[in-house]
Formats: sequence, structure tokens, C-alpha cells
Amino acid sequence: MIWAFGVIILLVGVLLIPNALYAVRRFMASKDRVWFVTYMTFLIALAYLLIHIAVRTVDVVQSAKEVYLDPDPEVVVRQPVGQ
Repeated sequence: MIWAFGVIILLVGVLLIPNALYAVRRFMASKDRVWFVTYMTFLIALAYLLIHIAVRTVDVVQSAKEVYLDPDPEVVVRQPVGQ
């Protein structure tokens, strides 16, 4: 299950690194700090949101898998007739 986090981190990086480089290049050209801080704040918020959603989804899937595999204590095993 740990490989899923690696894939998620890789995809978030592929999405955010080019955007961060764009923000840095534009900041170097215009020196507009407000635009740069706003852009980077949104990128950091997006990264946090994507990773948070991924972690929560993996937690829900893992707990659902555990609940599905646990035997139900209220189910009585039925013996075949004639034994």
C-alpha cells in the first residue's frame, strides 16, 4: 500500500513543480511579491489538499477492507442437514 503514496507524491510533484517554476520565472521578470506569494500559497494549499484527500481515501479503503475480512460474530455457521 506504500507504493500508492509514492505514486501520489510523484503525481503531485509533476503537477506542482512546473507551476512553481513558472511562478519563480514570472517573479524574476516582474518582481511582484504579492502575485508570487499568492500563487505559491495556492500551490501549497493545492498540494496539501491533494495529499490529504489521498491519505483519507487510503484510510477509508484500508478500514473497509479490514471490516470486510473480519468474521461476523453474530453469524451462526449452519451445519448441513443429516449430520
